[in-house]
This record gives sequence, C-alpha cells and structure tokens, in this order.
Amino acid sequence: MLILDFRTGKMTKLALDLIDVASVVGPGAALGLGGAGLGYLIDMLAGTKRRWTTILGLTGLAGGAGVGGWLRYMYKQQLRFPEKVGDVTSYADKFIEIASKRLPEDQLQQNGTQRNDIGKMEGTILFDQLAVPGLSPNSILASKPNPYSHSAFASLIPLNDRRQIAIRHAAYTNLEAVPLHLCWNELDADQRDQLFKYFRTYRDWLSLAADNPAIDPEAENAFSTVVQLLVRYGKGEHAKTLQELHGKHKANVQELAKQIQ
Repeated sequence: MLILDFRTGKMTKLALDLIDVASVVGPGAALGLGGAGLGYLIDMLAGTKRRWTTILGLTGLAGGAGVGGWLRYMYKQQLRFPEKVGDVTSYADKFIEIASKRLPEDQLQQNGTQRNDIGKMEGTILFDQLAVPGLSPNSILASKPNPYSHSAFASLIPLNDRRQIAIRHAAYTNLEAVPLHLCWNELDADQRDQLFKYFRTYRDWLSLAADNPAIDPEAENAFSTVVQLLVRYGKGEHAKTLQELHGKHKANVQELAKQIQ
C-alpha cells in the first residue's frame, strides 16, 4: 500500500499494508472470540479447564484470518490493471469507487504535523503529487496508478474543501493515461512523442487551476488533439474509450463540486 511520506510530500510504499492487516485481523478476531466462547462453554461443562477454550479460540482466529485474507485477495484481484482497452471502463469505475472512499482514522497517519503538511498544500501541489507526470516519449508509464493514494490524500483534508476537486482531477488524469499505456508499444517513436507532447500539455493546464471543476479550454484543446492523434494512428477504440473517460471525468468533478458548495 502507498502511504504519505511527509518528508517529501509524496506517496511511498510500506511493507505493512494497514488496509490488508485490518481485513485479516477483523474476521480473525471475530471468529477467534466466537471459538473461544464455545470452547469456554465446553470446558465449563466438561471440567477440562481451558483446553477447548484455547483450541477453538486459536482455530477460529486462524480460520477467520484465512477468510479475511482470501476475501482481501479476491477484492484486490478485481482491480487488475487492464490488459486490453475493452477492460478500461470497468477498471476506471472500480478505481474511482476506491479513490472516492474516505479512509477511517485508524488507517491514516496519526501525526498532527503530517496532517498539517497536507493542510498547507495548494490544490496544484496536491494534483502534481498524484497525477502522472505524463507519458515518457520513449517508454510506457513508469508506474501504475493506485486509487488508495487518492483516497488517503482526500481523507486528510475536509470534505467541503475545494482541493478535493484537485485530487479527483488527478485520479481521472491517471485513468485517462491508461488507453495510451495500452497502445504505447504499438506506436513508433514519432507517434509517442506527439501523444506525450499533447497529453503533457493537457495535464499541465489542469494543474494550473486544479481546484476548479471547469476544465480550461486550453486543456480541452490539448485533450482533443490526443484523441485525434489516436484516431490518425489507427487506435480508434482507444480514442473512443479515452473520450468516454473524459466525459465521466467532467461529470464526476462537477458532481463533486456541487457537494462541496
């Protein structure tokens, strides 16, 4: 899981995934207590001291942890990075569903100074921390987006803060890079360079006023050029998917803006 590194203001990986731990400990604790309760009843009736309390308690704990781990694994499997453009829409919907959830306090860093650091960040900085820097003209995306990084940032600022808009813009900008990612290796260097140029321009215009729900006309023009280039390069399905994502992008951010007002 990615967590906030407040020395750099960026997301960094930890070996310990708090969300994964909670998903395993919760069922384990519940079934462990249930097993211990049943064992205690047996021990009380049979006079076997704490033998069955221990056996059934530990069995329940292990079983519950196993169930929790399996459920968590299945949940994560549902958010596999798409292998083909036809899978992008469902992937994006699940991504935004996770990114939109407000994480509970016990899954966030508890240090007040860290929270203050996020509180001081402007919308543009939040956007730049979360949005892909753009596609390299010589390679595919360096890393795949993680929806939990968006939900973590959003959870550290008030719900009615306009910077929530910047965070949502960043989530959709990452998703809009996915159709490009999926055809990147099928394009030549000049085609990649042109797509990079205009996608980067689109991203940079968004960054300038990242807490504004309305997308700047210059950003829209750059985005339209990316779509047109994909069509010219024979990637019509990718262009269509990109347009659909952009439509959801604008609608979702506008809806978020209404909730904030």
